[in-house]
Amino acid sequence: MLCEATSTEELYKLVQFFKHISIMSKPVFTTKSTTIHKVEYDEKEKSLTIEFRSGNIYRYYDVQPRLWKVFQLYIECEGSPGSFFNEYIKGQFTSEKIKTVEASGDEE
Repeated sequence: MLCEATSTEELYKLVQFFKHISIMSKPVFTTKSTTIHKVEYDEKEKSLTIEFRSGNIYRYYDVQPRLWKVFQLYIECEGSPGSFFNEYIKGQFTSEKIKTVEASGDEE
Protein backbone atom coordinates (compact mmCIF):
# COMPACT_ATOMS: atom_id res chain seq x y z
CA MET A 1 0.00 0.00 0.00
CA LEU A 2 2.65 2.49 1.06
CA CYS A 3 4.99 2.12 -1.87
CA GLU A 4 2.12 1.87 -4.33
CA ALA A 5 1.48 5.61 -4.02
CA THR A 6 2.05 7.12 -7.44
CA SER A 7 2.57 10.74 -6.46
CA THR A 8 3.83 12.92 -3.67
CA GLU A 9 0.24 14.03 -3.10
CA GLU A 10 -0.74 10.43 -2.43
CA LEU A 11 2.17 10.13 -0.01
CA TYR A 12 0.87 13.20 1.86
CA LYS A 13 -2.49 11.43 2.18
CA LEU A 14 -0.77 8.35 3.56
CA VAL A 15 1.06 10.50 6.08
CA GLN A 16 -2.31 11.73 7.31
CA PHE A 17 -3.38 8.11 7.66
CA PHE A 18 -0.20 7.19 9.56
CA LYS A 19 -0.14 10.21 11.91
CA HIS A 20 0.43 7.92 14.86
CA ILE A 21 3.87 6.97 13.51
CA SER A 22 6.55 8.65 15.56
CA ILE A 23 9.09 10.94 13.92
CA MET A 24 12.32 9.09 13.34
CA SER A 25 15.29 11.21 14.26
CA LYS A 26 17.99 8.79 13.23
CA PRO A 27 19.77 9.36 9.90
CA VAL A 28 18.35 7.90 6.73
CA PHE A 29 20.95 6.85 4.19
CA THR A 30 20.01 6.93 0.53
CA THR A 31 21.78 4.12 -1.24
CA LYS A 32 20.39 4.73 -4.72
CA SER A 33 20.56 8.52 -4.90
CA THR A 34 23.32 10.03 -7.00
CA THR A 35 22.91 13.39 -5.26
CA ILE A 36 21.98 12.85 -1.61
CA HIS A 37 23.92 10.57 0.73
CA LYS A 38 22.16 11.07 4.06
CA VAL A 39 19.24 13.00 5.57
CA GLU A 40 18.56 13.57 9.25
CA TYR A 41 15.73 15.37 11.01
CA ASP A 42 15.86 17.07 14.42
CA GLU A 43 12.30 17.06 15.72
CA LYS A 44 13.00 19.50 18.55
CA GLU A 45 14.58 22.13 16.27
CA LYS A 46 12.49 21.22 13.20
CA SER A 47 15.67 21.17 11.16
CA LEU A 48 16.63 18.89 8.30
CA THR A 49 20.30 18.18 7.66
CA ILE A 50 21.25 16.85 4.24
CA GLU A 51 24.64 15.44 3.34
CA PHE A 52 25.22 15.41 -0.38
CA ARG A 53 27.40 12.89 -2.20
CA SER A 54 29.82 15.76 -2.86
CA GLY A 55 30.44 15.90 0.91
CA ASN A 56 28.74 19.28 1.35
CA ILE A 57 26.27 19.43 4.23
CA TYR A 58 23.34 21.85 4.51
CA ARG A 59 20.86 22.43 7.31
CA TYR A 60 17.31 23.58 6.56
CA TYR A 61 15.23 25.27 9.25
CA ASP A 62 11.51 25.29 10.12
CA VAL A 63 10.89 22.04 8.24
CA GLN A 64 7.58 20.63 9.45
CA PRO A 65 7.49 17.04 10.70
CA ARG A 66 4.90 16.22 8.04
CA LEU A 67 7.34 17.04 5.24
CA TRP A 68 10.01 14.91 6.93
CA LYS A 69 7.60 11.96 7.10
CA VAL A 70 6.77 12.32 3.43
CA PHE A 71 10.47 12.55 2.55
CA GLN A 72 11.13 9.35 4.51
CA LEU A 73 8.28 7.55 2.77
CA TYR A 74 9.50 8.81 -0.59
CA ILE A 75 12.98 7.41 0.08
CA GLU A 76 11.55 4.13 1.41
CA CYS A 77 9.51 3.70 -1.74
CA GLU A 78 12.60 4.26 -3.87
CA GLY A 79 11.56 7.64 -5.16
CA SER A 80 14.33 10.04 -6.17
CA PRO A 81 15.55 11.91 -3.07
CA GLY A 82 17.20 14.48 -5.34
CA SER A 83 13.94 15.19 -7.16
CA PHE A 84 12.04 15.50 -3.88
CA PHE A 85 14.72 17.86 -2.56
CA ASN A 86 14.61 20.05 -5.67
CA GLU A 87 10.83 20.30 -5.66
CA TYR A 88 9.98 20.60 -1.96
CA ILE A 89 13.08 21.69 -0.02
CA LYS A 90 15.59 23.64 -2.11
CA GLY A 91 14.79 27.34 -1.98
CA GLN A 92 11.77 26.78 0.28
CA PHE A 93 13.48 27.04 3.68
CA THR A 94 16.11 29.13 5.40
CA SER A 95 19.33 27.16 5.15
CA GLU A 96 22.99 27.27 5.99
CA LYS A 97 25.98 25.38 4.70
CA ILE A 98 27.43 23.34 7.57
CA LYS A 99 30.34 21.78 5.70
CA THR A 100 31.94 22.70 2.39
CA VAL A 101 33.99 20.38 0.24
CA GLU A 102 36.18 21.84 -2.52
CA ALA A 103 34.50 20.07 -5.46
CA SER A 104 31.11 21.74 -5.91
CA GLY A 105 28.01 19.79 -6.96
CA ASP A 106 24.54 20.61 -8.22
CA GLU A 107 22.96 21.18 -4.83
CA GLU A 108 22.33 24.70 -3.48
